[in-house]
This record gives sequence, C-alpha cells and structure tokens, in this order.
Amino acid sequence: MFSDPLARHATQSDLSTTTNRPWNEIPFALADDGVLVHTAVLNVSQQNIAIIGAYGSGKTNLLLHCARWLYDTGRANIRFTRKSEHGMVTDDGRPSPLHERTIWIVDDADEPLNPFSTSPEANELREALANPNITVIAATEKPTSALLDRCPTRVAFPCGERSNDLMLGIPGAILDGFSADDYTLHGRGVLIQQAKACPIQCVEFQGF
Repeated sequence: MFSDPLARHATQSDLSTTTNRPWNEIPFALADDGVLVHTAVLNVSQQNIAIIGAYGSGKTNLLLHCARWLYDTGRANIRFTRKSEHGMVTDDGRPSPLHERTIWIVDDADEPLNPFSTSPEANELREALANPNITVIAATEKPTSALLDRCPTRVAFPCGERSNDLMLGIPGAILDGFSADDYTLHGRGVLIQQAKACPIQCVEFQGF
C-alpha cells in the first residue's frame, strides 16, 4: 500500500526512461510520493530551476547529469558556468542548429547572485533569470530572494538545520521523515514544484 524506502543510490538504469520522452524533460532522480516510487523529471522548457545545498550534497553531480542529457538530445543551446581559481568561467559548448532553447547551467552561483555584485556575470545572470527564452539552472549554497522568486522549481538538499530547511520551502512533514543518515547521503534531497514536494534520490552522474 505504501512505497518502499528510497534506495540509498540511484543509477540511470533505475530510472524509467522511454524513447518518446520529450527532450525538455530530464529524468534525474527516484522520487517517493508516499505511495509509489517513481522517476522524477525536471522540465527545462518553462521556468528557471534552483539547486540548493551545502558543498558535497550533490549539486554539481546533478548539474552535470542535466548537461549530459541535454547535450545528448541535441535540442538545446547549452551554456555551463563554473567557478575556477581565475573567477567564473563559461563554456558555451557547440550551438546546435536544431536547438529550441538556451539552457544556462551555473554552478557555484552564490557570488554572481549576490545582490551587491557588479561583475559582468552577475548582470548577465540577472538578465537571464528574467528572460523567458532562457532557462537558468543555478546551484547555490545559500539561496537569495532574487533566485527563489525566479525559480518555482527547486531541488533542495536539506542540511539538518530545521529553520534553514523550512526556508527553502521543504515541508516540515518531509523533514520529519528524514533520518540522520539521510542528511549526509549524497544526492538525497527534496523536489519542490507546483506547490508539491517529495523526497528524492538523485541519479549518479556517469560521465560524458
């Protein structure tokens, strides 16, 4: 009657993928809705997506998985920005003549999302978040109101500090179901979208 506990690890083979799945729906995790365990997807054709969690929680793993999926479809113009010792570095990839949308993936986005930042990356990111033709997938450790206001879909990796986790939009009932091990498990998070939330176990990135 009720779902089995989420697995501690998930691979691509654990996800239900079909050959006719739309390119813009990225299967990325196992999700537990309390009744069934099913494949969770991120729809990148609509609004921006926030990935929020501490270092080591699985944010970069998730971003790389999304990039790989989109790259393989050949239907999106993919930008990938990451932090380096020389500042933020952006790889614009290879534009596809068939691309239907620009997807800008930003890892370590805390600095450019700082409301007081005047860097070129910060200004460009603010503009992209407001551009309906671009989907931004941004990973941060500490969310800002500017990000949350523009990202109705979120993947949050709770830290165990209840007040902080509640601020991310994670319902208290879901936090009550997390064990001490869940808070330290790589890829264990909560998908929040369309006013609904459920625990997830993100797939392990298998490389390009």
